Amino acid sequence: MTLVYTSVKISDLDHLKNLGYVKTSTKSHYELLRLKKNDSTIILYSSGKLVVQAKGDDQSKIEKEFSKFLDLEREAFPHKEEGALKQNVIGSDEVLKGDTFGGLVLGAFYCKEEDVAFLQKLGVKDSKELTDEKISFISQRVLEEFPSQCQIYELFPKDYNDILSINTLTSVLNDAHTYLGNILKRKFPNVVHVVDKFPGCNSGDVAVVGAEKKYIAVATASILARAKALEQFETLSERAGFKLPMGSTHVSEALKKIRELKLNPKEFCKISFKNVQNAFKEKEVKEKKDDGYF
Repeated sequence: MTLVYTSVKISDLDHLKNLGYVKTSTKSHYELLRLKKNDSTIILYSSGKLVVQAKGDDQSKIEKEFSKFLDLEREAFPHKEEGALKQNVIGSDEVLKGDTFGGLVLGAFYCKEEDVAFLQKLGVKDSKELTDEKISFISQRVLEEFPSQCQIYELFPKDYNDILSINTLTSVLNDAHTYLGNILKRKFPNVVHVVDKFPGCNSGDVAVVGAEKKYIAVATASILARAKALEQFETLSERAGFKLPMGSTHVSEALKKIRELKLNPKEFCKISFKNVQNAFKEKEVKEKKDDGYF
């Protein structure tokens, strides 16, 4: 069983010392406190999110001990499904993580209840259901109308590959979502951050599968990210001298062309992908490593 609470302060956990919980080492710089007792683990993050994991007999005890936090969570976020489009929330989402070419882009957007009607009229919805032209149009209007409520995090392929050489993608995603959420939370305190859930997600206050369809804040964030990704592909295509394809299925010809033109694949695609590694032979990779080829 996993319980998640929001808006928790470290002082709220003082009483746990008398209940047998022992402080252990934190596992990332985003953790303020990590406690253990029997089969229970309690983690307090810098965002104020409290994650409680319990097994066996500890489950009922945990729920009782943390009953006051349930009230905190309901007060901060009264509806998780019904009426979700009208919540005052920060939404964030990422794009390009599955694309062979390009790096990574994340968008975040704070949606006030009074913004919903404008966004709906603009045509905001799941970005996968929109054309590139519509995405670019909506993104431009949102940036013009709500400049202080938007945040974007962008990595071009070279930076993406450098970071992924020392970090996992899951770690990069969690750090980036947390980074964007914290920027907007400093501007708009006491607002819940909703993340479109991905495997290994421990960022945000609420992680929801398919959040683009449930929260207009997340849908807007995804559109902002997708529009920036389209701009990145235009830039990369200009550098390569030909149009680079998005996605990961019809990319073999483009990879072949990158190789024929003797361009550095690290500057254009994700070198950890199997299709990229297959396109550039192992012998070539070893010969070019010292020149920054991989």
